[in-house]
Amino acid sequence: MTLGEVLGQAEAILLDFDGPVCSIFAGLPASAVAVRLKDLLVLEGVRLPPDVEALDDPLKVLRRSAEIVPELVDTVETALMASEVEAATCAEITPGVREFLRACAESGRPVAIVSNNSEPAIATFLALADLGEWIEMVSGRPIGEPDQMKPHPGTTLRACKALGVEPERAVLIGDSDFDMEAASAAGTRSIGYANEPGKAESLTRAGADTLTDDMYSLAQCWASEDDPQDAVDRYAYCAIYIQDLSPDEVIRLIWRAPEEPSESPRLGYIDGVEIEVRRNPDADPTEMEFLYWPVKVEVAAGRSVGGSTVVAVVARILTSAWNAGHAAVAACDYEEELPDRGGYPRYRS
Repeated sequence: MTLGEVLGQAEAILLDFDGPVCSIFAGLPASAVAVRLKDLLVLEGVRLPPDVEALDDPLKVLRRSAEIVPELVDTVETALMASEVEAATCAEITPGVREFLRACAESGRPVAIVSNNSEPAIATFLALADLGEWIEMVSGRPIGEPDQMKPHPGTTLRACKALGVEPERAVLIGDSDFDMEAASAAGTRSIGYANEPGKAESLTRAGADTLTDDMYSLAQCWASEDDPQDAVDRYAYCAIYIQDLSPDEVIRLIWRAPEEPSESPRLGYIDGVEIEVRRNPDADPTEMEFLYWPVKVEVAAGRSVGGSTVVAVVARILTSAWNAGHAAVAACDYEEELPDRGGYPRYRS
């Protein structure tokens, strides 16, 4: 099935948390939390088996704790929850998830979080990221019952019941084999979020109905459903203005290895999207508006290129510039679907 078919048939959306919504351990590494839990077990007098000593995933430490020292599960659970809440305060939002949640709301599809992370940690992040208004409910890790975590279908079924939808009319989006297995066990459709090399093959083997590698593509599946021609026209052109760089510097920024520009040094393609980098003919160093910045990147897409692909390419150019410390703003008909609305709020601030 295609991405559009799976989402089009869904009446409710179930989202894994760590991956599709955020990288919860971006600021506080998972390996550091795992060390905390193992140290706690040692302080409690537990002699760790070699396989537990080698673990760098705190959820795996929790699972194994239930097997080797079940009397300490609550102690480990409490410590893990505290670390997760701490991690949530410095987690990084997944690009495109805000746009996807907005698209879900506009299409009338309720969203639930289904996660092996704790509900307090999830609630902390949703509040800080201002995403809570789009989430109907959170079905987090069953406290003190690690055997009930995904791939067990319990949390998935609980979310379906809370949303008032039969499992077969819901779709679970996740980035792990456990997510795909939980979806299969619960009877829901599944979309594998292949956000790392090698995940596509693994998620497919685990039973994913279809795959995506960015959340923007999911947001686009419901865009302009009533008028396909409007959707084509909407994504046909975008101009990106970049400050404090030369065209050659922008070229090197955009075409990171292993991709290289075509024979024309200022014209190239990414995923079928045409990109031309040139000096802005309207550039004026005495003007403050972004329309007068020195470099103009023109992004053009033909009818065969999907809107999600165009959005992902423009988002990549913008974030490459921002991550390198340079101001960049996109001017197009789909600014609301881009990170930071195309950079305009960044520029205005």
